[in-house]
Amino acid sequence: MKKAIILNWMLLALFALSFSSCTNETLEGEFITDETGTGNGEFSATIDGENFVATAVTAELTDGVLNLKATDAGGNVVTLLIENVGICTYDLSLQSSTAEYAIVNDNDSFSSLGSVGGSGSARIIALESEDLKIAGTFQFNAIRQVNATNEFVVVTNGVFTGVAFNLVSGSALPNECETSGGGNVDPETSFFAKVDLLEFVEETIEVTRVTVYDTPMVNIVATTANGAQIRIDIPENIGGVGTYTFPPADMPISNGAILFASYNDAAGGESLTAIPETGTITFTEFGANTGKMTATFSFMGQDPIDGGEIVEVTEGTFTIDFIENSGGVEDTFTADIDGEEYTYDSIEVTQNPFNGQTIINITTIDSVTNRSLTISFPIDIQVGTYEMSPFFTNGDEVVGIHNPNIGSSILFKSNPGTLSIFSYEYSSGVLEGAFSFSAVDPLENDPTVYEVTNGYFVITLQ
Repeated sequence: MKKAIILNWMLLALFALSFSSCTNETLEGEFITDETGTGNGEFSATIDGENFVATAVTAELTDGVLNLKATDAGGNVVTLLIENVGICTYDLSLQSSTAEYAIVNDNDSFSSLGSVGGSGSARIIALESEDLKIAGTFQFNAIRQVNATNEFVVVTNGVFTGVAFNLVSGSALPNECETSGGGNVDPETSFFAKVDLLEFVEETIEVTRVTVYDTPMVNIVATTANGAQIRIDIPENIGGVGTYTFPPADMPISNGAILFASYNDAAGGESLTAIPETGTITFTEFGANTGKMTATFSFMGQDPIDGGEIVEVTEGTFTIDFIENSGGVEDTFTADIDGEEYTYDSIEVTQNPFNGQTIINITTIDSVTNRSLTISFPIDIQVGTYEMSPFFTNGDEVVGIHNPNIGSSILFKSNPGTLSIFSYEYSSGVLEGAFSFSAVDPLENDPTVYEVTNGYFVITLQ
């Protein structure tokens, strides 16, 4: 039977439209150019504070993999390897996309691979499939080991424009970046329960948002063909994912602003309300910004005034969405580092391919204290709690990174830590989560441990 779904929107939340990532962008920043040029576009960077200006640039595109090599007048070389090239941002610490810096006549090059302690990112901002030219920006921290001693190099302000590439094989068309959900879809509204062991077959599900005594509430009413109803009232500020008892012992009759449940058999009698502390509801997804809510519940109902008949509601479950339009939520990020509030003045949500998957990176920067926090996870992540790792290996890991001194070569990474996804609306790309982790130097060169706690974010994938 096709159910009728009724949504009453009595309160509307207005959200600011967030910036988008992985789209065509205007190239900004300071350009360091060589007056003589390279004969193949321009390529420049700052390496440990010194200008690197290429006098020769070569590039090849092979089955979507870009190999770009730039050499300066002294013979020093910067190499970028980027897989699945598109108008996107790429993590250069991965095996699939990486960067190297080689000093002339030195045998060992510096690498941005995360497995050796490196890091970095590159952004492709233009890929001309007809003229076979490419442009982008980059920065990376690279490391090498010489005589059992780690040496570092910091590359910033990297930019290349108008670089012609040789198409070795495959297509020159840019690969598309996945925008949200990783192919997952949001479940439809549903409701199920048994009343005294008999299935409650609902005909309609009505979801209403109201405010009672300054408390925003979500009211869910499921109704059968003969008019029997199960009603559940949920405060929006209840606390999110978890298990709750309803109703409280001191409020057998609801004032409309508490967690409550009731059953009415449509036979003309009073509604049988949940007997205090006999029922529970467990939210496995609760999105204050997405409006998605999934829960299981059970309770015993009785007339709160006259007592008498007791009805038992069991095996209850529902999935609803109480916010009609969730898109355009402003990106939000909070955390404490070693017990003190972490503040930031920029936030960027980017995507990069890795091992056949798309990785989401939430990067915040505090330019005042010159530090940053990054949380990374696969785009097809689902609601739940995940153990964090210091590196990506398969592409299904969750990684946290703290950089206490931007420009230095040591990144402190999650080991251990947890990430909890509270809600993920695949259709709009709105995602809510929380995190905490101990940030350590995975190479054990610096024994400092930074404790990142009370982390929380809301983002919109574009």
